[in-house]
Amino acid sequence: MANSPLPIVQGAGKASRSMTTPFFSLYVTNPKKAVRELHEAGFETWAPMYRRLIVSRRERSLTDTPVLASYVFARISPRFGDAVACEHVAYVVSSSGVPAPVPEAVLSPLRSLVESGKLDERLPATKARPRKTRRKGLHGLEAWFDAVEASVREAA
Repeated sequence: MANSPLPIVQGAGKASRSMTTPFFSLYVTNPKKAVRELHEAGFETWAPMYRRLIVSRRERSLTDTPVLASYVFARISPRFGDAVACEHVAYVVSSSGVPAPVPEAVLSPLRSLVESGKLDERLPATKARPRKTRRKGLHGLEAWFDAVEASVREAA
């Protein structure tokens, strides 16, 4: 997802920490804002995103949407308190009160699925439509019937 305005993985510039520290799962209220806040606090984060097609009355657009709506992964150990201090981070996912690291074996398939782009939606190809013109009286209606008859003849 190279065209994504918000990077999926944001590093804090500390390679030694990213190699030894596992990812932890964080429950967040807004994944995009949480990623930004955690990055500013110096954490490496990963929020799996896919491109989703949004269709409104007048336009179609692609937007980045979190795969896991309320979760972000971050390398935060041993600074759990600094991560939870971010406004959009609710808590670190834990087991019996102890933050539980997410094994790389769990993240690898998810990472490869997101990077493959198989979750992304595509903009459908659209045909150029002729511009509608307003004509007074039956002249416009006759032109419309002529166009319909011509398309029926072509189809047959």
